[in-house]
Formats: sequence, C-alpha cells, structure tokens
Amino acid sequence: MKKKVSGSSVLSYMHPVPFAILPGGSAKPPDFYVGLPVLSPIEPPMFVDVLGSVAGAITAFTFLPQVIKTWKEKSAKDISLTMFMIAASNNILWIIYGILKNDWVIILTNAAVFSMAITMIILKYRYNK
Repeated sequence: MKKKVSGSSVLSYMHPVPFAILPGGSAKPPDFYVGLPVLSPIEPPMFVDVLGSVAGAITAFTFLPQVIKTWKEKSAKDISLTMFMIAASNNILWIIYGILKNDWVIILTNAAVFSMAITMIILKYRYNK
C-alpha cells in the first residue's frame, strides 16, 4: 500500500490489529483502537534484517579490544573472571535460542562473543598475575 506523505510517495508495510470476537460472531477492535486505522505500520523486513546483521557484527567484536589488550600485556590481573563466565553462559543460551528460532544472526553473533569470552577465561588463568 502506498501513501502520499508531504508530496512524496512512501511505501508503507501494514499488519492487522487484533480484534475481539463478540457473541454472535461479529468482530470488534478493542476500545483503545477506536478511531485508529485497522492496519498499523511495521518496518520493511529487509531493513530489519540488515539492522540485525549490522548490530550482530558490532556485538561480535565487543570483547575483542580486551582480548587484544590482555594478550599484548600478558596480564589479566584486573579482569573479572566472573563477568566472562556469566557472558559465556549467556552466549550458550543465546546460541540455543538462535538454533531453535533458526536465526543465523543470533547464532553467529553469540558464537563469536562466546569464543572471545572463552579466550578471556583461558587468558585469565594463564596470565593471572
């Protein structure tokens, strides 16, 4: 469905608003939808996929600066082991969730972060001075 907005043509993606089924089989929108359009806009699917992929790529490198710093300095004295253990556990759960949802962005992002969290745990034990 195309809409005219301030002289320009904009493609608008729509999805249905939930309705209540009344006795007798008639459908009525909930009271808070009265006066609003029956359809409401959602984001185009391609934009959402690109946004998720870019966010995932940035997230995948969250721990990389700490891994590099710890590796170069050969010291993990001020690194919180607990934080990286929690992060690794969290990433395992996200990977399982991504597998169940068949979402490769979630799977790959969390696999990358998980590998860096495990690397930091190993470096913490190796360089804990």
